[in-house]
Amino acid sequence: MSSRPVPRRESPWGLPEGDTRQPVAHRCNDRAEDVIQALFEGNPFKTVPGPFKLFWQCMRSKPGKEHLLRMIRDYTLKSIELTVSE
Repeated sequence: MSSRPVPRRESPWGLPEGDTRQPVAHRCNDRAEDVIQALFEGNPFKTVPGPFKLFWQCMRSKPGKEHLLRMIRDYTLKSIELTVSE
């Protein structure tokens, strides 16, 4: 999961008293970024299906189970790099 901070938007009503929650990035945000990056690298018909499949699996997985998808993602990205370089 991405641990980078997410900016909080200004609200005309301000923050409720005692609300100390901070916004966090969605657990599948990294997978979505991979899909967007694949759109602009090489032939999208070859580069997008792998990252999109991982994004879709992440969206359908239960929270906390996406760590298993990271290993698959790393392997898939390496194979995409090999395909694009050929």
